[in-house]
Amino acid sequence: MSKNNFSGLLPSNFEEFRSVDYWDGFFKARNQKSFEWYGEWKQLRPLVLPLVKPSKAILVVGCGNSDLSADMYDEGCTHITNVDFSKTVIKEMMLKNLRKRPLMKWLFDSSSFAVIVDKGGLDALMGEDTAGSEDAGGKLLAEVARLLMYNEGAAYLCVTLAQTHVLRKLLGAFQSGWSIKLHRVPPSPDMAGSPLQPVLAVVHRCLRQQDSGPASLGSAPVELGFGEDPACCNSEQLADIVKVVKEENAARALGKEQDKGDIFARLHPGSRIAIPCLPFAAQDIRARVNTAPEEAGSSQEVSSNGDVGVDRDSQASCYPPDSQEESAPLGNCSARFSAIVLDNRQEASERAVHECCVFIVPQGREHEWLFATVEGQWAVAADCRAKRVILVILNRGHTFKGTAAVNRELSPLVKNLAPADVREGEKKIPILTTSEGIGERVVLEEAESSINGHISVEDVKVLLPDAEDPGEMQWLRRMVFTSNRNLTQSEAYLIPASAAGTAQDKGRAPKKGKAKKASKGKDEGYVPMVPSYEILASEYHSAMVAGLSLIAEGLLERRRREGGDPGRVLVVGLGGGALPIYLHSCLGLAVDCVELDATVVGLARRHFDFADVCSQPSLTALVGDGLEVVAELAHAPDAPSLDVLIVDAGSGDASLAMTCPPAAFLGEDFLENARAAVRPDGLVIVNCVSRSAEAFSKAAAALQAVFAEVYELGMDTDINRVLFAAPAPLPEGVRGKVGRSANCAMQLVAKLLPLAASEADTALLEVPPDAPLVTQMQAMKLLDRPSGK
Repeated sequence: MSKNNFSGLLPSNFEEFRSVDYWDGFFKARNQKSFEWYGEWKQLRPLVLPLVKPSKAILVVGCGNSDLSADMYDEGCTHITNVDFSKTVIKEMMLKNLRKRPLMKWLFDSSSFAVIVDKGGLDALMGEDTAGSEDAGGKLLAEVARLLMYNEGAAYLCVTLAQTHVLRKLLGAFQSGWSIKLHRVPPSPDMAGSPLQPVLAVVHRCLRQQDSGPASLGSAPVELGFGEDPACCNSEQLADIVKVVKEENAARALGKEQDKGDIFARLHPGSRIAIPCLPFAAQDIRARVNTAPEEAGSSQEVSSNGDVGVDRDSQASCYPPDSQEESAPLGNCSARFSAIVLDNRQEASERAVHECCVFIVPQGREHEWLFATVEGQWAVAADCRAKRVILVILNRGHTFKGTAAVNRELSPLVKNLAPADVREGEKKIPILTTSEGIGERVVLEEAESSINGHISVEDVKVLLPDAEDPGEMQWLRRMVFTSNRNLTQSEAYLIPASAAGTAQDKGRAPKKGKAKKASKGKDEGYVPMVPSYEILASEYHSAMVAGLSLIAEGLLERRRREGGDPGRVLVVGLGGGALPIYLHSCLGLAVDCVELDATVVGLARRHFDFADVCSQPSLTALVGDGLEVVAELAHAPDAPSLDVLIVDAGSGDASLAMTCPPAAFLGEDFLENARAAVRPDGLVIVNCVSRSAEAFSKAAAALQAVFAEVYELGMDTDINRVLFAAPAPLPEGVRGKVGRSANCAMQLVAKLLPLAASEADTALLEVPPDAPLVTQMQAMKLLDRPSGK
């Protein structure tokens, strides 16, 4: 490409190609005129179109203001996401395509794509052969490998001038588990006189090996789609390309991988490594080293190569030798394990007694803050007292035959993830877990929903964190939407079916710290269990109940005045029904539920005992849209009828900054309707699930714009934060005594809820004078279950 074609646009120093300021200025200088590096769509179409099927998710990196993504969209490939580090060009592209191509995207969280298209992006980062450009190119290629789906045939399409240093970097980054073929791109008129002609490198992911022997562990040779035909490009460029390819193929034939490096050989203090590892070829692991930021609570992590990625999507999968993705259980990954490698920072390393250890997360606990967040994982790593900690998660949908069997299966994998001196010496790698071992999981039913995707109902056996007897276990039943792997939709305590009566039987529930154990059979195996609702299993459900103390006096007064009016609650989002059943059975409230997904309602009836109590008119479930139901109540001719409106619905999209509630439930229209549907002395309660402080602040601000007062109750060990919105100001005596500490509030909840379940004849429960931090919440009161219920 000659400079005189783009006078004033090319930088004087190629290092500026990696500068955001340069590209912002470049696109401003173009004045919204599209700019095509390395040719137009008509030259690329015959090579690219067969690889970008309409159904595939496509990422265009370094999109600039090229028409490439628009041209692919117009060919029917509408699942396109564009990314560029110039905000100027992203804004320009959004305005250009928003109306004509509404499905096109410019924003994304860490995700997986079937195809990644790069037209000149790698070349721009590696303009000159310097250490800085090599590092920048490595970052981009590491991100490409991370974001490509772990599917056979997932492809990276890179249009490049194939300069020697660029081509070596590209070929070295994709070796074992990849195939590469180079194609000639017909030159465009602008490129006709250039000494360097564009080449299309097609990189495919190859999960399955044709051979099962040791030879299959090597890398497939790089193919030249144009042979050594000098007509394809300038003879000097061709000679350079052929030389690099021959050198690479010779090295691959000898089993030597160029530019690989053994990233596990030494420790990288403060790093977090995501691994696409295959136990049958563990030495060919590809990984990205993520250095977690020093600031606790950050939702991002920066790699040692400088790349940034969202943690929850960077866990890698470990496939057994005979794994085939299409044969995986419904909705579950065919990988048996997910693995995260953490190298402790210096302070924790100084206390280490082991060079390396493995920590197995018990089944059923992978969603907990301790194991599902960056902060929690670092806490686990520090407690293990090892310089390197390999965190292993046992994936849903697979059977594990106990700790010893899992240890044997993991041994060949973890050895290759250990530092070199551990691998080569006689040191053993200890395998740790919690006191409950690897845990137990029994899948009761798996269903596929057109709205929420795959749903799993499962019983898990977990350790009670506050049990009186150390090591005491409790069975829980959970409904899990696997589209958001860190979110358990519903959970309820279980007791053996043989010990259960009806949902209203007193004494049915195991109190925390006094949980009934499963009947002992062979190896204390699983026995049929049924849910118990005297005690709530979810912390955020307990927080919602605690918030009712804000309006408890008004509810009680109306109950006395109006002859036993129980108070009316509408819950948007049923899940398994644990919260509605508790509100009805234990607190005597009339509860209506609206759930968008009929599949969820069916699962609640079959597995969570919702059918047993739903025969009562004071507890109902409707399949419908919560937005519409609340709008109807808001515009009804009668006075507002709800005492409490609870929004406990999820979006089902794990890539969003806030997964609960869906954005529409924080919109002004819905919030205005919610305020109109609730009595002036009532309450609107919203469950917010987000790791983004900014997203939560926006949710709170949306409520504050409509309601008189908004209160927050967060959980220290969860990502849920509950907002309470009052249509009118609370009475001064209540408002002045509400504690704002999530921790002290949860202590009060833990003390009050067992009382609410056992004191059936008490109309109003006062907080005991010796309750923790009672001075901050002296007037907190809870309704108990009325007599006869």
